[in-house]
Amino acid sequence: METDPAYKASGSHNTGSVKGTATKSKNIRRNAKAQTEVKMSSTNGRIREQQVKNLDEVKSRSEPQKKPQVFAAVSVSTGCLSYGICMAYTSSAIPSMMEPNSALNITYDEASWMSSLLALGALFGSLSAVFLMDAVGRKASLLAFSVMSLFIGWTLLMAASQAWQLYMGRFLLGLGAGLEITISPVYIHETTRVNMRDICGSFPQVMTALGIVICYFMGRSLAWNWLSIAALIFLIPFTFGLYYIPESPPWLVYNDEEDLAFRSMSQIRGDDYDATKEIGHIKEILALHKNDLHALVALDNDIQEEAPEKFQFVDIFNKNVLHPFLVILVLMFLLQFSGQGAITFYTVQIFKDACSVVNPKNCALIIGLTYFFSAILSLVLKNLIGRRILMLISSLGMAVSQIALGAYFYFLAQQISENSEFCKYEDVRNTNLSDHNVTMHEPLQDLVNISWVPLPLLMVFTTAFNLGLGSLTWVVATEVLPVRSRGWTQTIANVTSNFCWFLVTKTFKDIQDILGLSAPFFFYGSVCIFGFFFIYIFLPETRGKSYEETAQSFEGVDPFKERIGCPLLSECVTENLEKRIPS
Repeated sequence: METDPAYKASGSHNTGSVKGTATKSKNIRRNAKAQTEVKMSSTNGRIREQQVKNLDEVKSRSEPQKKPQVFAAVSVSTGCLSYGICMAYTSSAIPSMMEPNSALNITYDEASWMSSLLALGALFGSLSAVFLMDAVGRKASLLAFSVMSLFIGWTLLMAASQAWQLYMGRFLLGLGAGLEITISPVYIHETTRVNMRDICGSFPQVMTALGIVICYFMGRSLAWNWLSIAALIFLIPFTFGLYYIPESPPWLVYNDEEDLAFRSMSQIRGDDYDATKEIGHIKEILALHKNDLHALVALDNDIQEEAPEKFQFVDIFNKNVLHPFLVILVLMFLLQFSGQGAITFYTVQIFKDACSVVNPKNCALIIGLTYFFSAILSLVLKNLIGRRILMLISSLGMAVSQIALGAYFYFLAQQISENSEFCKYEDVRNTNLSDHNVTMHEPLQDLVNISWVPLPLLMVFTTAFNLGLGSLTWVVATEVLPVRSRGWTQTIANVTSNFCWFLVTKTFKDIQDILGLSAPFFFYGSVCIFGFFFIYIFLPETRGKSYEETAQSFEGVDPFKERIGCPLLSECVTENLEKRIPS
């Protein structure tokens, strides 16, 4: 029986409709599912974004900003510009005062007192800083005492008409500079985090070197009184910088000014920083040490269960303190009696005495630039090379350059004794034998040819000084001495250093007048040779070591044997005897 074609067509049509409806339903469900997934994805994305924002907010509240810390460190370090200018001032000022048309004429003896009183003022300034910064605050001490001392000192030098005014001005400059170089490292230590302290702590050294360059540059064209006026300008950024930075938060906590401490933290850490934990840590340290402000030197250490006994002066004579302390005192002697202070104070005069073919003031500027760039280089090298190696290289470089400079002046004195007019020519820098109706000996012609030598010798000396003794002496002092002893030991070391500085700068011209131009350089070179052997034998390597590891290097005789390449003294003696006595 056959099916009706119309029925077939109708059935076929109905079947197609059912299939189409099913397909549409499936597409609708697929689209709905896709839309749901998109919404969920969007929601998840917003959640992730919110989580990232929350993490960023937490991070910003837990991690301090770097720019405010750098600004505070730079502001407090700008006073070291004045310190550098103070050191280099006499180099240009003394020759200017000795010119016939100068408003004030002085003798060499008066010049030596004017130069050296800066060191004596720095000695009293550094001692005063120990008490002032604890009594009235770090910022207030700098603003009230350092700035005012520097301002009055430069004003007295500018208007001086008698030698005593020069003396008083230089002493006050030393007083202000001593306050600055003692307080600024403490302020930087207390206001910067550990990861920023190495960079920010280098600012005073860099600023001091920059101040020396600036003074040598200005001294090329300015007389001594105008140089004093120009130096006053550099107090402006120091004063305004101090005005805008806050007081040290640990000092405020010590004085129960917790609200001000939080406000200070927000200025040097950033407005979003949560300082609760950091200030709580400071309070715990002070409470543990019975509110002893000197305990803040251990600001980064973990809280101990019991506080160590307070360090007394008699504790210096304990073996674990006395041995490294004596080493540091000798290093302070070497630091100053290497002659760096005398060379910085009398740079122009040294080149005049040497009959240099280069203009003495230009030579001084070159030495200043060498000082600046070598200071920056030392900041890089001290984190790459061991302290002991750098100090050995430094001592050797200074010894060679000083002894060579002494030999140059000795040779110069021998030739001048044969021809006293040699250094009195109007312009020895353009000396030509054919231009003068003077019979010159052949050695004198050789001297004319080598009269450029003092400049590279002093460049070598300056570089060697900054790479080792100049930049690392105080670093080593903090690494070999116990933390709790630093209040006493570093104060005594500072007094020793400044007193030696005074002796060197005061006696430089006196030694030259009595024993000749070469004598002080031979003496300084001999001290550097002694320093080389002393460091080689007695100073251990401290880079990358804890205090406990360093302290072991001062215990007993064995560490000294190891440093001189003789682990067992008896073996060395036996080996030498066997070599000398035939079997």
